[in-house]
Amino acid sequence: LEQFNDPVELVSYLVQEEVSARDATLRETSLHKAKFPGLKTIDGFNFALQPTVDEAKIRALANLDFCVLLKMFCSSQELTSQLYASLADATFRRELERLGKYHLLIIDELGFLSLDKTASSHFFQVINQAYERQSVIITSNRPFQEWSGVFYDAVIVTAILDRVLHHAHIFNMKGDSYRLREYMQAEEKKVMPLS
Repeated sequence: LEQFNDPVELVSYLVQEEVSARDATLRETSLHKAKFPGLKTIDGFNFALQPTVDEAKIRALANLDFCVLLKMFCSSQELTSQLYASLADATFRRELERLGKYHLLIIDELGFLSLDKTASSHFFQVINQAYERQSVIITSNRPFQEWSGVFYDAVIVTAILDRVLHHAHIFNMKGDSYRLREYMQAEEKKVMPLS
């Protein structure tokens, strides 16, 4: 602090430090509330193993300037389970309102399990509410043509895709799964030649 001769410079420095500290705290709180299963960064992603993915586009979107504060991460099954539970205690509308307060919804693993009529309807209501109001990231191991096997009927699939694809950035990742690749590499290290 002795380096500051001018009190205005000192105050400016202290304000900047306070803002930086608050931003860091907000970031940490947001990450905690988002319930990400683990922290992975874009720098840890090996683009060479996913040549179909446009690295420049990913990096441009990675800063998440389109969503400033609240983020929520869940699997599609967790999302629909939360909504089912809210039916049981008559808080469904309140749960939809809560979901509507997030700036970014990240819905993972869509397509691993099929959704029944009620779950399909719930999922549509979340997407419909988010349409042009919130940012939504959906991960799926199925192409859009197979979504009719995920949701209860083709009408809901069409309505969901209509809203999801309207302003979408689509990244089609091909190749081996990271988990499978890491497992295979670990197994190769365990096998010792007999010579």
